[in-house]
Amino acid sequence: MLGIKLFTGAGDRMRIQKWRQKDYRNSSTKLKYFFSYFILLSLLLFGFFLAVRFQLSNIYTKNLNGQAKKRLEDAQEDLSRDLISVDQVNSLLIKDMDIIMTRYINDDWYHYQAAKKLDSYSTGNNIIDSICYIDLKNHTILSSGRHIRLINDVYEIYDGKNYIKFPLDEYSNTMKNQLISLQTKESRLLVYLPYNNRFQSFQVFYILDLREIKNLMDSVISPGITSVGILNEKKDIIAGSNTTMLNSCVKKTKDVHKSANAEDETLYIESNLPSNYSIAAVLSNKDIVDMVGKAFQNTYIILLVLFGVGLIVILFSMRLTYWPLHRLTEKLIPSYRANQGYVEQLDLAFTSMSSENQELQEKVDSYRLSMQKSILDSIVNRNSEISLENNVDIDALFSLDKDSTIFIVKIATPEKKTMSARDIKQLIDDSLPGNTPGTLLENAEEYMVFLVHYAGTENDKGEVLHLLMSDLYDATGYKISISNSTLSPLEIPHLYENAMIASKYWTRHPVISYDDISNRRSERSNLAYPYEQLDQLGHSLASLQFEQAKVIVDELLSLLDKSMDSSSLMPDFFIRCVLIDILSGIVNSMNRLNIKFSSYSELYFNALYLCRSTAYAEERGGISESIHTLIDTYEAEYENAAIQVDQIEKILQENYTSPDFSISSLADHFNVSIAYMSYLFKKNYKVNFIDYLWELRMNKAKEMLSMTNTNINEISIAVGYLNTSSFRRRFKQETGQTPSQYRKTKEKSK
Repeated sequence: MLGIKLFTGAGDRMRIQKWRQKDYRNSSTKLKYFFSYFILLSLLLFGFFLAVRFQLSNIYTKNLNGQAKKRLEDAQEDLSRDLISVDQVNSLLIKDMDIIMTRYINDDWYHYQAAKKLDSYSTGNNIIDSICYIDLKNHTILSSGRHIRLINDVYEIYDGKNYIKFPLDEYSNTMKNQLISLQTKESRLLVYLPYNNRFQSFQVFYILDLREIKNLMDSVISPGITSVGILNEKKDIIAGSNTTMLNSCVKKTKDVHKSANAEDETLYIESNLPSNYSIAAVLSNKDIVDMVGKAFQNTYIILLVLFGVGLIVILFSMRLTYWPLHRLTEKLIPSYRANQGYVEQLDLAFTSMSSENQELQEKVDSYRLSMQKSILDSIVNRNSEISLENNVDIDALFSLDKDSTIFIVKIATPEKKTMSARDIKQLIDDSLPGNTPGTLLENAEEYMVFLVHYAGTENDKGEVLHLLMSDLYDATGYKISISNSTLSPLEIPHLYENAMIASKYWTRHPVISYDDISNRRSERSNLAYPYEQLDQLGHSLASLQFEQAKVIVDELLSLLDKSMDSSSLMPDFFIRCVLIDILSGIVNSMNRLNIKFSSYSELYFNALYLCRSTAYAEERGGISESIHTLIDTYEAEYENAAIQVDQIEKILQENYTSPDFSISSLADHFNVSIAYMSYLFKKNYKVNFIDYLWELRMNKAKEMLSMTNTNINEISIAVGYLNTSSFRRRFKQETGQTPSQYRKTKEKSK
């Protein structure tokens, strides 16, 4: 009994020891996971803090600079439009009969009428301060505002305190519009001088309102833009807002027409104004960096809290992360390896799966090319009579190597043949570089046709082949025609046809190349590969123009119908390659738009079968119907995107007053492409998105002008226009009235 007890006790101790070892291994693995997560969490939180701080600073800075540059570009466009409006005034003024009469009748009444017209033109344009009309023949000066006089052949303009000299003759012979800055120590004027024919007996110039220009510059000032102004060609600031910093930056910049960067500021310049004038602004990054830094000072406590929460999550989630990994390993790995960890074994398993997926993807990508190769290979072998030596390298033909060129050669063979097809093939193989460059395609009673794959670095391959064939003619008397060359095997049917066409000229040229007669032919070959039409089909499908895509498909099928009438040896190769490219283009477009393959796989495989395995002449109707059905399915799947008009309208009503709202915003909301959103919007609303958005904003602006006393600037911002000048201009273009005039009209009608 004692022996039995001792034996039993020893067994228990062994089992306990094994259990402890097993428990130790499990505990060791859990501790490894715990400390791995702990260290990873610490590094992630710290790295996250640094990365977010850095990225947020960059993003804020880039966004702010982008907005600032956009405001500056808008200001430049506004000023350019204002100058264009001055040109329009000038065009009307020089044709005004009241003003023209002053050049022929020197009468005070006519001068009075002309001055009134100048006043009306001046007051009708905010950018114009005064208009000066000078009759050079009669030395008459008419001005709408400022007093202008001629002293010693120099014009002087009164600025309210002093007269500023304006040497008009120095600027009169320039063949373009000019901006001219006139200044004294106390004041400055900006003159706009439109181009004037030097043979005309009058001159007109416009004194621009610097207050309006300054108001435009003030509207540009925003967070990020600290200084803005207009510069002349000498880097002098004509008008601006907060110009002290701008003046300092301009003096440091060697080339005023290029942007200059400093540590905390950027000088940005838009130089599209006349006379090399430009709008310049100082963009400051320092304020944004300071704001981000202050914001992150308050995040340290949050970071510590997150660290503590993460630690608790690690402790409570260890069992949820360790055991699923264990079960996943048992599921994916048939036999567990004790000398490898779970992660290593899973990595091997997933690597193997990834390789299989990649291999499958490569097979799918090469399917189209493989079908084209197999079709050409079957045609070559079917028509070959030299099966042992006629080993054409199909893969080399489809390599599209720039040093590899394909020709088709037709050789006339008289009844008494001095060289057989095998001898000629051997001649081509021995004379040209590459592995068996010659392939017999056809061996009729009166002629032979060879495919020549010329692989070499020579630039004059056509001439080399022509010399070789000329030697063959001298030796045998065989007449020979050579096609033009190509890199693509898809053009082989076209080359075959061209070689046949060239052979018609044998009576005059026993050895002839198609290139020698191509300029005599204007009609398009029925076997020329339709790359352009296939590209148009892909573009139509990508832009969701389904009806146009169907029209292009019908055009391609008509081209295939014509190719069937050709006497070419290989219309079948041409037809099937085009059909396969059509199907591939449709399926690729559907895949790019994430349409599930299961929704059209049956249609695709049916169409593929018809295109690949049946006679086109017999199944032409079925092929056309299957392709059209596939496009209809494409359109139907897109129509079922569950985007309803009321959903679009709701988003429009909620966001149309936002300055940043656009078709891109609408597309992002529904997770669709901009092209599809534009297509869907135009289909449902019958107008473009931008026109509909403007209509909403216009109606809102009219309502606010009629029902409230809100000032124009606030209304402009309220309907989504940060640039008040752009809003006023667009409003006037739409209604024929300024916003203020529209408001007065509505008040009178109440």
